[in-house]
Amino acid sequence: MKKKKILLYGIGTFKNKGVEAIIQSTVKQIKSKEYEISAASHDINYNKNFYNKEIKKYIKHYKKSDELTEKEKELEQKQKELDELNNKLSEKEKEIE
Repeated sequence: MKKKKILLYGIGTFKNKGVEAIIQSTVKQIKSKEYEISAASHDINYNKNFYNKEIKKYIKHYKKSDELTEKEKELEQKQKELDELNNKLSEKEKEIE
């Protein structure tokens, strides 16, 4: 059976003990036999020394706009559009309440 994949996104550095505590508690709750965990990090060189059993792969957290492929640019634009729609929906829901 193929494992489901989880991406932990928005990780700064484990030098920040608050960040490390959040990751530590998160990976403890995830059943590593059922899931493959990857982490997008700003500090791969430091963070990759931790949670090697739980986190299978670290990836660069972000790319500069000029480093994006055309497909990534399209996805980024679609995400922006979805974010705008979600914001409008939230505003409408507040108006209804």
